[in-house]
Amino acid sequence: PDTLNLKLTVFNKREDALTYLDKFNIHPPKGTNGLYIPRLQKAIILSREKEYQQGLGIIYHELSHHLTLKITAGRPPIWFNEGLAEYFEHCKANKKGLQHTFTEYEKGRIRTIYLLTFINSRQKEFMQQQRTDEQYAYILSHALVTFWIEKIPRQIFHDFVRSLQNKNNSSTVSEQIDQIYTGGFKQFEKDFEAFCR
Repeated sequence: PDTLNLKLTVFNKREDALTYLDKFNIHPPKGTNGLYIPRLQKAIILSREKEYQQGLGIIYHELSHHLTLKITAGRPPIWFNEGLAEYFEHCKANKKGLQHTFTEYEKGRIRTIYLLTFINSRQKEFMQQQRTDEQYAYILSHALVTFWIEKIPRQIFHDFVRSLQNKNNSSTVSEQIDQIYTGGFKQFEKDFEAFCR
């Protein structure tokens, strides 16, 4: 299948975007800047940002959801899906290539005490934490994906994505990490904690 069969729509005014989304019975939460609708293969940006780079970041974020669904055969854990989206949102393309930023503010908010629960969380639990803890679920997801991309050997990252693609694998995400990460999940936790310091 064509992984780029996707429509991107950027609205000038938020009100116009909300009217358009209402046709599909989609009502995004207040403060949402963009969304990806898998069943329609559409990325919607609710309004143009005044700052060019911020607007591009939102576009990168929403487009990455489409690509993440494709590379994981439609089976991404919620933290991986949002973490990759946050990762690409915080990237700038320039002559030197892709430059990613993970701010000190974000790093300072990381708490790894509930990492096992978070890694295995479903959409409902993830979004509950996101709403009640000042964007924390997105920040932790961003940190996890940054760790996977920038610190873990590429082959382990590939093995993780391959394990997500396997529809016959009923293991939890932490069990999958335990199987592919050198030293298992406990070592993954230790390495991630060290990365966050």
